[in-house]
Amino acid sequence: MAENLLSLKIGNNSEIMSSIEKFAEENQITYGIFLKGKGKIKEINLVSHGLRGSIIGTKSEGSFEVNTVSGQIQKIAGDKFKIDLRMTISSSGFTGKEGQLINAKAAAGGLELVIQKKDVKKIIEA
Repeated sequence: MAENLLSLKIGNNSEIMSSIEKFAEENQITYGIFLKGKGKIKEINLVSHGLRGSIIGTKSEGSFEVNTVSGQIQKIAGDKFKIDLRMTISSSGFTGKEGQLINAKAAAGGLELVIQKKDVKKIIEA
């Protein structure tokens, strides 16, 4: 299984979602699962669910430590990818935030993501 684990290191000020997409294309990922993440992010845009089904958007310019990651990468039509990356992050004041990452940049020290590449020939959505 170790041969299916890939590590993506995203440098300071690099846009996270486009870096993931480029990495997935270069490594021919048709389906992958985010297993681990460590590092810092900034200029975040997260979306999460609130009370009674509401959707809460969070934008912040500060730097946040990545605590946990989950989600998946899926290649869809042509060269397009569907990236669902969920994160739990915290600031220096231990203020936690969580949700699906819409956009962010890696902060000082960068961000490392471990992705398990799955050998899937065809994905059927029901």
